[in-house]
Amino acid sequence: MKRLLWVFLFCFVISSANQAIATISINLDPHPSKIHTPENIFVDINVSGLQSNGINALLGAWEMDFVFDPGIFQLLPVSPAGLGSSLGNLALGEAISLVQPVTTPGVFHVGVLSLLEADAITCVFCVDPLLEDLQGDSFTLATIGLFAPSTGGVASIHSIFRTDNIILGDAFGGALTPVAHPSMSIDVVPIPATIALIGIGLLGWLAVRRSRELSFSSMLESS
Repeated sequence: MKRLLWVFLFCFVISSANQAIATISINLDPHPSKIHTPENIFVDINVSGLQSNGINALLGAWEMDFVFDPGIFQLLPVSPAGLGSSLGNLALGEAISLVQPVTTPGVFHVGVLSLLEADAITCVFCVDPLLEDLQGDSFTLATIGLFAPSTGGVASIHSIFRTDNIILGDAFGGALTPVAHPSMSIDVVPIPATIALIGIGLLGWLAVRRSRELSFSSMLESS
């Protein structure tokens, strides 16, 4: 009877732990979800499930590889691309960037190490902000900017973004394991060359027309 009880308790603990771990996930949110080349796209890397289903975790560090097709996309380090602020402000020295230069085409390693204390209960210096003030159940870790130049074709291309080699640590140095980090697919639709040329022609015509209107207005004013 005691043996059966121990087996039951062991299975219950393992089941509870698995449920808790399973709630943490890394998700990708590209915007827009469909692009026409040449165009920019920004992909949010989001974490969720930190404070649900029995979990009350604060994220103290994270790093991962963001994987994309280098034959279609180029990294674009312009706003709103950048690291999130839920682990602290990098400019104020509250966190350290773990971003690494791209050495493998199509693989961008990003991450942040927080230097902030976790919460009001465990803090030593208790200097604001604390991680509990910045984080909730879900938030954006980083936003990746990409540029899709013209592919030169006419057919739509199906491309996939994904994350790999994910490492998450809580505010006390413990490991957190996200089991859900699905890839995200998007459609890249090249603009046909004829349409692009027409668009360029229209822009040029509008510019010339605007210039003539301004010149005519100046002549009237001078007379």
